[in-house]
Formats: sequence, structure tokens, C-alpha cells
Amino acid sequence: AKDVEAGIEYLKTRKEVDVNNIGMIGHSEGGVIAPMVASRRKDIKFIVLLAGPAVPITDLMEQQNTDVLLSVGVSKQDEELYRPLYKKIISISIEEKDSSVAAKKISTAFENWRAATPATSVKNTTGVTDEKSKGNFIEKFIEEINNPWFNYFIKFKPADYLSKLHCAVLALNGEKDIQVAAVPNTEAIRKIMVEKKVTTFKVQILPGLNHLFQHCKTCTVPEYAEIEETFSPEALQIIGNWIKEVTK
Repeated sequence: AKDVEAGIEYLKTRKEVDVNNIGMIGHSEGGVIAPMVASRRKDIKFIVLLAGPAVPITDLMEQQNTDVLLSVGVSKQDEELYRPLYKKIISISIEEKDSSVAAKKISTAFENWRAATPATSVKNTTGVTDEKSKGNFIEKFIEEINNPWFNYFIKFKPADYLSKLHCAVLALNGEKDIQVAAVPNTEAIRKIMVEKKVTTFKVQILPGLNHLFQHCKTCTVPEYAEIEETFSPEALQIIGNWIKEVTK
């Protein structure tokens, strides 16, 4: 956010920049940064949120985990069996400040879950089949807990900043997004905009588009790099038309 603000301050020194019409476009995590900046400045005319999170990040990550598992062929039944473990691990990640204690708690939580879960479901959702793979699975979460960014991000609540906006807001999500689910996040943005009486806002879900606003077929994360299209022309048109309208 501070980097973005430095960029804005530089723009304001340029003679060719219309300082009355400065806006930001943020994608995914950038859709978190833009409201952070705009909520504390009076010189931002508009923001465009592309797959911008709006629900608490704990909820976002749980939904993302579910959607990604389903996208790679994990059954709904297996995913539902795995979800309580994931929620427990995230809860430990947030509450436990000592990473060594967290590791022990995660290991215990995993063993309790594995004892009550069919082996095939354990393998399908976590890849764990023996002690080595179990260690790798737990180590992945410990690395995340020890990552300062993740530790901050998992506790983040986008609504704290979205609720303080006073600029124009355009929020777009791809219907097939499995990283920032379209319906819960756009609904949360719409609700906040109405409650806070933001006078100019538009929220829209675009059919057939993934997290990167590409037209997708399998709509999985690995497919991102296989699609020739970089960004939907329809989405670009919507963004361009809306910006022209709010800055005229």
C-alpha cells in the first residue's frame, strides 16, 4: 500500500496527469491494496477491483481450498471430510504465536482427523500415505505460519477498508474463479456499498471467466498458462466504459 501511495504522489507531480481523476485498478491481492489506499486518501476518484476479496480471508481461503480440490477431481464427499481439518489448521495458525507449539498442535489435529477418516479420503485430499508424506503436509503449513505475509494476510478483513471508501467502485469477478469465489465476494461488496451509501458503484460477475479473467475450459489453476488469451476483451470494455463515465 505504501508503494502504491508513493506512485500516486509521483503522478501528482506530472503536468500531464489530471489530478482530479486519479484511480487504481487492483487484481486479486491488488483488490485488497486498492481499498486500503483509497480508504485513507481524498484524492482517489475511483477504484476497479478485479477478483478483489471482500469476505474475511479465513473464509476466502476455506472456499478457495474447497474449489481448488474440486477442480482437480477430488470428490465432494472427500472435500467435505477434509474441510474440518483445514479449518482447524487455519484456526491454529491464527491463534498460536509459537510456531513449534503450532506444529505440535497441527500434527495432533491431523492424527485425530486421520484416525476418523477413510484412508482413501486422506490420500485424495492431503496426499498423505505414510510418515514422510505426513511430514511434508504438515511442514507446508508450518512454512506458511512462519511467513510474515501469510500471518498478516490470514487475519485480514477486507471489509475494514471497503467500509471506509468514499470513491467510485467497480467490482468485477469471473464466474469460474476458484481463487476468489465470485458470488460471496461480490455480494459482500454490494452489501457494504449499499450500507455505507457509496453513491457510485457497480458490481458484476462475468460468465465463463477464471481468476485471471480468461475464458476457460477446465477452469483450473494449471490451465492459466495454457490459455492464449491474456485478459477478456469484454472485461476490458466494461472497465474502459465505466472509467470514462465516472471521470467525464
